[in-house]
Amino acid sequence: MVYDLDGDGKAEVACKTADGTIDGKGTVIGDANADYRNSSGYILSGPEYFTIFDGLTGKALATTNYLPARGDVNSWVILTATGWIVFSPVLHILTVNIKRCHVPWLL
Repeated sequence: MVYDLDGDGKAEVACKTADGTIDGKGTVIGDANADYRNSSGYILSGPEYFTIFDGLTGKALATTNYLPARGDVNSWVILTATGWIVFSPVLHILTVNIKRCHVPWLL
């Protein structure tokens, strides 16, 4: 999502991130050395985060756990005869600790 969340006239970028994500200032989110790929190259485990980035610099302003959690792969992926059909969960923001942004509807 791209929107001016803090009312300063400049948009922030909000999206799902994971271990090893590097923000626009070079800061690593989560574990820089994590590798959750399985033997087939799919990432089906490991933590996921929700991060708000400064739209101008790319600096991560706030990161929290992504909700709902990934959970059991079988609850959101269906294997069909023609391949994988993936159903992404709907993002639920219950609480976000935002120190630099004032976003009342996220608190």
